[in-house]
Amino acid sequence: MTSWLTRLVPALMHADLRERLVEELTVEGSMLLKGVDIDMRLGAPLGRAADRQPDDTRSLVPWSPALWQRRLARLRSWRPAPRAPVLRTRWGVLDRQRQRRRARQMTRMYMHAVYGQTTVNLDHLLSGLLLLQAPPQRRVGVTELKRRVYVVLQTLRDDPTIHWHADLTNPDLRHRLLTVQRHPGFDSFAQRAVANHLLTCTETAWEFALERLTHAWPFGAVRLQNFMQVCANEIEPLPAVMRALRQAGRLDLARQRAQFAQDVLAYEQQLYDTDYAAFATAGLPRIPPQPVGVGRPVLLHGHGPAGAIGVLLMHGYSASPAEMLPLAHFLHAQGLTVYVVRLRGHGTSPYDLQTRVWQDWYEAVLRGYSCLQACSRLLFAGGMSTGGALALYLAAQGIGPLQGVFAVGAPLTLQRRWLRLAPVVQTVRDFVRATPENPEANYAYHPVQGVRQLLRFIEVYQAVLPQVTLPVLLIQARGDPTVRPESAQQIYDRLPSSHKQLLWKDRHRHVIVSQHDADVHRDILTFLQQQSPLGVPPPPP
Repeated sequence: MTSWLTRLVPALMHADLRERLVEELTVEGSMLLKGVDIDMRLGAPLGRAADRQPDDTRSLVPWSPALWQRRLARLRSWRPAPRAPVLRTRWGVLDRQRQRRRARQMTRMYMHAVYGQTTVNLDHLLSGLLLLQAPPQRRVGVTELKRRVYVVLQTLRDDPTIHWHADLTNPDLRHRLLTVQRHPGFDSFAQRAVANHLLTCTETAWEFALERLTHAWPFGAVRLQNFMQVCANEIEPLPAVMRALRQAGRLDLARQRAQFAQDVLAYEQQLYDTDYAAFATAGLPRIPPQPVGVGRPVLLHGHGPAGAIGVLLMHGYSASPAEMLPLAHFLHAQGLTVYVVRLRGHGTSPYDLQTRVWQDWYEAVLRGYSCLQACSRLLFAGGMSTGGALALYLAAQGIGPLQGVFAVGAPLTLQRRWLRLAPVVQTVRDFVRATPENPEANYAYHPVQGVRQLLRFIEVYQAVLPQVTLPVLLIQARGDPTVRPESAQQIYDRLPSSHKQLLWKDRHRHVIVSQHDADVHRDILTFLQQQSPLGVPPPPP
């Protein structure tokens, strides 16, 4: 429709109006026809004085030109003296200057009043930050830019005069600014900027097309050629927003790393509290929830030289962070920084797990990785069972710098037949009774929908194993009753890494990272020591 109208206009309109009208139809038409959010907000009346035209002679306020105009009217009724025309001309010039000054004042008043009602969105903030940095810089890191936007939002979060777009008040999207998760708003902005030849974008950095970005486009073309300048102009009348953008642009982000980590952890704990409150009573009395606090994520700050090494730990399917605490405390005692992830849907109630997909688990891993990255220099990832599989999947995605990964009892094939037949079982029942090795940390009932998600994830992660090139440590119990032990050898064979190791343990349990498995703890610490250039204390005897 828009393209049809823009072709029709040149044939019908006068030449002087064509260019401007085509620009209006292209911009406004696309906004109306392509699903752009449009917020309508009514502001307070501006007042009679502001509404009056600049040349209104009835006004009696001190800055009004009416007094001078009355004097001029009287002069016109006199018989002018020889110098009267000169004086009258000078007064006329002063009168016109005052009218122009008043017109500018009224324009600013109206512009601030109108644009003060602007719904500030992510495009506004990104455009403002980028244009503030464009002249002195040629490129900016995506992670850096996301954190600066987060700082702006934190600075203005309590300002009642700012009208935020819903995406900027969404807690999940807001905290994605601190993580390595993809942000849909950033992706959309980058695509539009690339299409307009304003930026050259990669996964990690945006490079400015300075000549086009700083070009002084005429009024009728700027909205088509440089939408970033238009967005920046829309928030320029908002002094609080502009001040926050300038402060965020000058901020030393390295000094904010600890605060960023704390904010991500606080958000994860908030998610746990929200999920627990939503599902704790869902299955009562037959299916009780886990005890309060069992599923809470844990961050243990390291100490000494080894504190710069961060270890991301992930528990298994149907378990909780409590499963990994013995290993976490052991590593922390050696000085390492440790973060124990809560996979979404775990540590609360089986009814919570029933509503989740495997992508929810992986997003929790990415948030944990980002939290750990903000407070350590070298990162490792590992886990028990499904947690180990998630560590391998993380390594295959190439997300950030990882020194190595370890997986204990990672699944490829499951022992129990009904688990492999979950799609058929689900047609009969939603939950299946389980006998977990650690009832304090695991669900007593398996949601069959959750098992189906586990099987889907196993298919996904085993397909990307050939992409794991990092050092890998695999540990497997020979008598594992949950995962077929040959899974470990199959994973080992599919890994192309030149630094890989498979250790076998004479255990008849699936979970072998408990307080009774000190040798497994020492094996993992030895692996971390071998792969870390920093000083890691040797494992205790």
